[in-house]
Amino acid sequence: PEYGEMLSAVVPIKDSNNEVVGILACDFLASTVAQKIIYVKTVIILLSLVMLTLSCVLTYFAVRLLFKRLNFIIETTNKVAEGDLTISIEDKNRDEFGQLANNFNQMISKLHILVSEIKQMTVIIDENATNLSASSEEVCASANTAGMSIEKIAEGISDIVNNSWHIYHKDI
Repeated sequence: PEYGEMLSAVVPIKDSNNEVVGILACDFLASTVAQKIIYVKTVIILLSLVMLTLSCVLTYFAVRLLFKRLNFIIETTNKVAEGDLTISIEDKNRDEFGQLANNFNQMISKLHILVSEIKQMTVIIDENATNLSASSEEVCASANTAGMSIEKIAEGISDIVNNSWHIYHKDI
């Protein structure tokens, strides 16, 4: 009663044959143990709050970094959507964003080659159309010349027929 409530801990002492040869006992004041428990609880709660705060701050910066990289990719793809095929994304990381950037660069490269080939084909088609137009004009000019020649021949034949008709009727 003079010390207050006590907590006792007892551990048996064993010899080499595993027989109990004594005990070790220790008494603790219950109030001291209660204070230590409160102290440990307080430390655990404070450490938990610190860890939670730290994890929130780290998560915030990690998400911010990810969104920064994602926004850069979105801005770049918008420029490509507007027609700029000279852009590439420099991302040396080997994570998902790095793979996305690598795939994007390959796509832009292939698209650039495709557009170049289409431009070359357009030039060839334009040259062929010009050549066809010139040939068409030559054929048209030749047809006009042939038509005029046929018209002159027809006029000549008509004159011969008329003259022959007059000569024939005079003789009768």
